[in-house]
Amino acid sequence: MRGVVVVLFVMAFVLKIGGLAMAPVVQDPLSRPKKVKATELYVVRNTPRGIRNNNPGNLRKTSINWKGEIVGDDPDFEQFESMEMGVRALTKNLLYSMEVLGNNTLRNILLRWAPPTENKTEGYIRSVSWYTGLDPDEVLGRQHLYDLTKAIIRHENGQLIDDKIIHVGIYRALYD
Repeated sequence: MRGVVVVLFVMAFVLKIGGLAMAPVVQDPLSRPKKVKATELYVVRNTPRGIRNNNPGNLRKTSINWKGEIVGDDPDFEQFESMEMGVRALTKNLLYSMEVLGNNTLRNILLRWAPPTENKTEGYIRSVSWYTGLDPDEVLGRQHLYDLTKAIIRHENGQLIDDKIIHVGIYRALYD
């Protein structure tokens, strides 16, 4: 009986802090209850993929050898040794899109970043435009990197990361 009470308490706690929908846990009443930290369940199930992978721009795996890239267990998305290195890669990708490919408007950048075949690109454009205050067809430059990076991180993950991490990542993209 004690094991069932513990499991129910953990489930109630996790549901309260994260709105997590969990399937009921069936436990053998004769076995000793497993100790599970509610915070572990919450982190595993509710942390956005981009945050778990230190890849806040959700860059897909490619043949590019990113600085700080690690071999991880995600088959589709890059994983980085730190969040700063993930922000660096995001910013490098933005710079490449803007300065090499000539995608120098919010609309053109996001059409490449989040193609309509995989995303609701127009909604993405509206979200980033609203968050940055930039017109979707305004010509962008390096002075917009911080706002653009921050807005992409917010849209991709549903949350922000520390501004210091963003600044360090952008600095590394520009000078590393």
